[in-house]
Amino acid sequence: MSLPAAGTDPPVPPAARYQQPLARVLKVAGNITITLSLVGPAASVFVISPVALRQQGSGAFLAFLVAALLSGCVALGWAELGALYPTAGGLYGIVARVLGRRAGLLALVLLLAGFVIVLSAFALAAGQYLAVVWSGISPPGGRAAPAGCRHGGRDSRDPV
Repeated sequence: MSLPAAGTDPPVPPAARYQQPLARVLKVAGNITITLSLVGPAASVFVISPVALRQQGSGAFLAFLVAALLSGCVALGWAELGALYPTAGGLYGIVARVLGRRAGLLALVLLLAGFVIVLSAFALAAGQYLAVVWSGISPPGGRAAPAGCRHGGRDSRDPV
């Protein structure tokens, strides 16, 4: 039996290959979803960079470069995992298949907690931008009141 040439993998019998249950099709809705999911992280750089540069100076630029390098490494790892395990379920599906269902559930819970933190940070940043553009939203030092709390042009909590 001869060895395969350097840099090539030996042929794998069809029965031993991973059976892919998903079709590799991307329709309009999926394409829009992927595009919107990329806009959030990209927009966060524009939201946080002025604050970071103002507070940390030029060292913030180096921090952004290091963060970009680390994010690229994580993205390459996810791309490899996605190609190795092309199943539905994302993080849970991959971790559960490799480390077991408990580890997959823990990874899912941590991911969902991270979503709450990230969405809160985006909401705060959007609020800061909107307060500059539309001064009536919540003036600095003022209080934010739900729309239903206003009566006749004055706040229901204002003294009479």
